[in-house]
Amino acid sequence: MQFLDLCVYSTDSDGRDSRAVLEAFAKVLSSDIRFCDGARASDGLEITFDKEKDLKKQLKPALYTVLEPHSEDAASASVKVKHAIIRTRLNPVLARVMAGSSCSIELSLAPLIGSSGVRRTRALGLIRTNLKYARKYGVPILATTGAKSSLGLRTPHQVYELLRVLGLTEDEAKSAMFETPNNIIQHGELAAGGKIISETVRLV
Repeated sequence: MQFLDLCVYSTDSDGRDSRAVLEAFAKVLSSDIRFCDGARASDGLEITFDKEKDLKKQLKPALYTVLEPHSEDAASASVKVKHAIIRTRLNPVLARVMAGSSCSIELSLAPLIGSSGVRRTRALGLIRTNLKYARKYGVPILATTGAKSSLGLRTPHQVYELLRVLGLTEDEAKSAMFETPNNIIQHGELAAGGKIISETVRLV
């Protein structure tokens, strides 16, 4: 079983451990990680924004792009960025556009790990909603840990079991853990190598 985690944060952004520490710990866990620090060419780029104009200002070439919109306007803008990973609550309109733009919806385990009460309840509600619309409209699901230290990393087996508890089928869980992130990385590497035209740095 394989797990490719695209949302790991080191001290190059707001993480608490260095890249070397995180990579060493991930190797022990048999997990493959990528950094979303936006600091190197091999990194993903995370953008948090409230308005479409803010997204336009921050978009730039990256191996992959993670978008976290904080308003309805921002959410509508985010789904126009082809091949983006989006961190939001899905609805029928967003899900339909995302499927057409080859976007993925993030299923982050971070809000569930070490949380309880209202925070966990809200996180579970978000996952149920997103799973419902992702299935209906064919939006790829991407499982991530959102780890900001070695303590946030997980083994492939741990991630798989948690995804199954959350309601994903065996095939959905395995796809979210490796097939979807691997496709994202492959697309980014082809774009970086000039073999395809990157569409992740502009709004369509």
